[in-house]
Amino acid sequence: MKHIILFLLGLACLPLLGQQQIKGRSSAQSFNISKDPPKPPILNMISGSLRFIDTNGNRVIDANEKCSLEFEFENQGFGDGIGLVATTSLKSPVADLNVEGRVALPTLGIKQKQKVSIPITAGMNLANDSATFVVSVTEPNGFGMDAAEIQVSTRAFVSPLVKVTDHTITSEKSTTLMRKTPFDLQVIVQNTRQGKAENVQIKLEYPDNVVVLSDNEQLFIGSMEGGQSKNITYNLVVNDRYIAEEIPFRLSLSERYGRFAESRTITARINQKMSGSKIVVEGDEPIAGQTITIATLTSDVDRDIPIAAKKYPNRYALIIGNEDYATFQTGLRKESNVDFAAADARSFEEYALKTLGIEQSKITTLINAQNFQIEQELNRLKEIIRFREGQAEVFFFFSGHGVPDDNGNSYLLPVNVSAQEVAEAGIGLDRLYRTLAENNPRRVTVFLDACFSGAGRNQGLLAAKAAVRIKPTNEKLLQGNLVVFTSSAGEQKSQFHSDKKHGVFTYYLLKKLKDTKGTVSYKELSDYLSREVPLFLHEKRKETQHPQVLVSPAVQQQWEKWKFSE
Repeated sequence: MKHIILFLLGLACLPLLGQQQIKGRSSAQSFNISKDPPKPPILNMISGSLRFIDTNGNRVIDANEKCSLEFEFENQGFGDGIGLVATTSLKSPVADLNVEGRVALPTLGIKQKQKVSIPITAGMNLANDSATFVVSVTEPNGFGMDAAEIQVSTRAFVSPLVKVTDHTITSEKSTTLMRKTPFDLQVIVQNTRQGKAENVQIKLEYPDNVVVLSDNEQLFIGSMEGGQSKNITYNLVVNDRYIAEEIPFRLSLSERYGRFAESRTITARINQKMSGSKIVVEGDEPIAGQTITIATLTSDVDRDIPIAAKKYPNRYALIIGNEDYATFQTGLRKESNVDFAAADARSFEEYALKTLGIEQSKITTLINAQNFQIEQELNRLKEIIRFREGQAEVFFFFSGHGVPDDNGNSYLLPVNVSAQEVAEAGIGLDRLYRTLAENNPRRVTVFLDACFSGAGRNQGLLAAKAAVRIKPTNEKLLQGNLVVFTSSAGEQKSQFHSDKKHGVFTYYLLKKLKDTKGTVSYKELSDYLSREVPLFLHEKRKETQHPQVLVSPAVQQQWEKWKFSE
């Protein structure tokens, strides 16, 4: 050390040739050069902090999705963590899946914590598999964080297909399409495949001298789940300068990838006969994972539903439409499903809200309900009836399969219960009626669009029992203020109306409610159903289906005068 100091002092005294001489001397300096290593950090992952983050929240890496791994670690050592690097790798390669392998981290002091986010990118060719990620934090002197693993499922790309599935041309002012008379072009845009469509847009292209009054030539629809549909109305008018007879309308559709949308040209004609009613889409709910039904025109009972003059605060409705049994039970073919049961339930929900005056919050609708869901809602409804202390008025609607067991008892069939399990997990009618009536409600009205022969609208679930004559329940067991409208009797099947897209019983039930605006009496409804349902089937199919009315002894003398509007 002494030699270093003397050397520096000597340098300060040397004259600089050609420069101004600097006089004086520098102050003495000293340096401590230590061979001891710095104190080490100790890096530990905070328990439970390692997690997978994805855009749509389904906890799966979807094809073409950007997501990330996140974790937090802490320096529990004796010195700062310097030169830290978060490292991530795949335990086994996964095609078209990339992860940021190295992320430099800032210095981490003693007892400090650091959050880390590792980007993950999936490509279009990702397969259905799983990916195991190994994450760690390295430190130059070997005091890094221990490696941790996390496994995440990967999902292959499922393509959407967005297209115009139906259209109609209507006018409130004319029955034919004429120049200078406004008309509506209505279209249904639907994602007809299971994959989610994003950034969906539609542009209407049309000839000169056609004017769009609705100002929606270009429309951003956004995301559409599989099966979801959008009803769009263009209000148009043609002037006298348009000399052609045909009017082509080009509907240009696009989506995120530019590959999964089909454009369409619709051609109208001057003086063509126009439709008498507008399109009404049967629901707008995603149905991912189930067979997609193409959106089309709906029944007359689904349009212009009458609205009650008042609301009934003590009314409640539990509505069930069990259509898709094949999805929930292995070995069942699609023929075992109940055509239009979901449409039955959704339409009855609209009538419950509008025509029967039930508040939206007091209506529960279950589509493809499993046994635990039905039991839960029945128990909840039972408690509501009890707390209402004789003031509650209840409507129960079911469209789906009904089956008997070996002892001749009858059950409503949840979608996840086989005919062989019905005695243990089905919804027994006797118990259903007791549940609804035992806490003394003011009225209970039950509608059952189901048969109890083991057969159904399509293929029977219990073909061997199709000839067994089963009544929906023993009328002597009914109690309380209870009236039950059933769609068929004994071994009869409950049929569907393919043109109206409803069960025959449900269609005529809704038609009577619509035609009378809900002012019909129970007796009038019973007479109407008893006449129209078998008449339709005899004329169209030569089959038999006779609706029945079951009444508890307590209301034998009064039920016929009950009205839905009182």
